[in-house]
Amino acid sequence: MQRDIWKNSSLGFLTVNRDQGRGDVGSTQRVHAADLNAVAGPHVKWSNQIAYNQNENTTGGGIHRWAARSRFAYDSDRWEVQGRYKYLGRSFDVSEIGFEPETDRHSADASVVYKPFLGRHGIRQIFFELNQDISLDTRGVTQDSGSDADLRIQFKNFWSLRARYSYDLVRFHRFTPNFGRLADTRIYIEPRVRLFFETNENRRVALGYNFTWRKMAQFRDNFYGREQRHQLNVSARLLGRTRVQFNGVWVREFLLDGAPFQVRRLWVTRVNQQFTRKLRTRVLAQLSNDRRGQTYNVNGIVAYDFTARSALILGYNFQRGSPLGPGDLSNEFFAKFSYLFHF
Repeated sequence: MQRDIWKNSSLGFLTVNRDQGRGDVGSTQRVHAADLNAVAGPHVKWSNQIAYNQNENTTGGGIHRWAARSRFAYDSDRWEVQGRYKYLGRSFDVSEIGFEPETDRHSADASVVYKPFLGRHGIRQIFFELNQDISLDTRGVTQDSGSDADLRIQFKNFWSLRARYSYDLVRFHRFTPNFGRLADTRIYIEPRVRLFFETNENRRVALGYNFTWRKMAQFRDNFYGREQRHQLNVSARLLGRTRVQFNGVWVREFLLDGAPFQVRRLWVTRVNQQFTRKLRTRVLAQLSNDRRGQTYNVNGIVAYDFTARSALILGYNFQRGSPLGPGDLSNEFFAKFSYLFHF
């Protein structure tokens, strides 16, 4: 049930119930919730929700069966302010009647953006942003948190420069000196500096470059160290309706004592061709290598759109690693047909 209140605001109530038999054991999930969405003038929005979980098979009770969230937003031509908070008790479970990826959590974030239009000295607009987020379990143990400071300058020709500093904390498994994984966890500190340069993406040819220096936990390889990353992006609109994009990434990783760990490279090329309003094709080719070896990927499709929601797609996939992996493909062809009927 929902009712409009005040001006552009609403109050609502929701109850969801599901009874499911599983042999001799049944399962019941019930959740009751209330929502309040308030709008004050053209700039302020405030949304809230509180929910109670009444599952019969859920252990625990009290506050841990509850969940709540609140979001405040103020947005004007010059300022943008946001604040959010979410609580999920250890016994709050909607896995069979909805979707919520987290549980046992207090999380909050806040951000402030100052974005004045200058219109002089070749500068169109400046964006300066500060934000902070934190996530704890209900026992008060930090799971992750982060702070960011971001400055972006957009020029009158729509080129832009950007600098960003981030300081993150993340909890994950402890790593052994030989890159193994232990059962207990620790907090990893991940400071990061990023510099960006981009030309006008609406031009026939657009360029972008970014540089990243950071300390990071590499969970795939189980090590904690430093990274230097360079990334170049080029996109071009050729004659007709052809668009070509190239992305090149070069990464150097080091252990904390400065010893080199690995060099990773990634090259991605995309070609999109719009033959007619209904007929199009796309090809993507990717080559990557690191200390694990090399991987080649090719993906292509030809699509004919009968309507906005009806299409015939013919496709091809190829993936090969060196050394070979269990997920490698040789040649895969596929077809997909969808048609929407109107009644």
